[in-house]
Amino acid sequence: MATEFDYAKAWRGVALPEWESLPQDVVAPLAAWTHKHNDELKQDSSCDVVPPDEFRELVKDIASHLLARIARASYFCGHWYPGDTVTVKVDGMPDQVFVAEGYPHSGTEKAKQYIERLAEYPVLEKEPEVQKVAKREGPNLDGRVSWRLAHMCDWILRQRLGVGRDVKSGRGFMVHDGGLRYGRSTRDSWSWEEVGLASERNLAICKEHRDDDFEQCCEKMREDVCAIDQHSRAWFVNKKRWYSHKEGTKYNGDDLIQELNELDQRLFEFDRVDAINFHPHPFMIDNRHFDGGTINVHKAGCGYQERKFGPKCDLPHDKHTCEHAVMVKLIAPFEEAEFKRILQKAVEIAKANNIQIEGFGFLPSKFPLPTKEKEGV
Repeated sequence: MATEFDYAKAWRGVALPEWESLPQDVVAPLAAWTHKHNDELKQDSSCDVVPPDEFRELVKDIASHLLARIARASYFCGHWYPGDTVTVKVDGMPDQVFVAEGYPHSGTEKAKQYIERLAEYPVLEKEPEVQKVAKREGPNLDGRVSWRLAHMCDWILRQRLGVGRDVKSGRGFMVHDGGLRYGRSTRDSWSWEEVGLASERNLAICKEHRDDDFEQCCEKMREDVCAIDQHSRAWFVNKKRWYSHKEGTKYNGDDLIQELNELDQRLFEFDRVDAINFHPHPFMIDNRHFDGGTINVHKAGCGYQERKFGPKCDLPHDKHTCEHAVMVKLIAPFEEAEFKRILQKAVEIAKANNIQIEGFGFLPSKFPLPTKEKEGV
């Protein structure tokens, strides 16, 4: 892939705005109390931080949805914090300023690497002087405070909603980092999906779905919750917009999806670029294509067989073709003018970056596309 999760973009795009949207007269006393008692708050054998009675008293009148917002914003304001901006001063050389760009590219880490490179040249008469910025950007949340506050809120939310921190077997709900998770556990595997912020109302909405298909069930839960909860929508819809181009790689379909998700629009969530309409079929590799430690598709023909022990296709790689479609999902009611404007813009962006696409595929959504017969579109 040519994109990677951008901690700084996610922090500035959702964690910080969600923290700043909280009522400070409610959240400030909780953060202050946690900071004051930070060293006393220990994790138990389940990695929970069980809140003392004094903290429980502080939050007893706070609605669960607001408590979940506090837990979520607190945790990710600490976890995604981009780091400090650092200046390195060396006699006889220009000052070097290293700006925070998100883990693992914090200013501190980049400054450390720079100093290590300087050490290879034993001509410096004095040790480099390192200066960090005096003022921390964003909320005054020590990293240890942010996750402890979130853990205590999570513990209280689990008690209120009657759910656990994990699912031992079968399917069930959990609460972590202020988020409501739906999970499944079998003898051989386990998985979970976040479906919204943890609250009584959101849990009730999710319990209405019991589809056999786990992924589809999670998607329906998330759609219904996010349709009525703007704060869940901020955290759990269109998360691909928090990715950025990976340095040193070529622009590809992942970059296109990331760029499309940054367009100023609320109609679509762009999901991926898929290969479709293969002719005569997808090219298949076999043991003949291994070239040392790599795979060389030009070393032999296609290994596809219509039946076991039957003849192989053996056509070369360039004789296998396909088309490409951008897979999108409607996340708001259909609007014809906006629909056409955004898709046309997507075509223009793909063309400008030499990404060939032949069309669009529409994923299942609670906002269906109108049919030509019914709508004349």
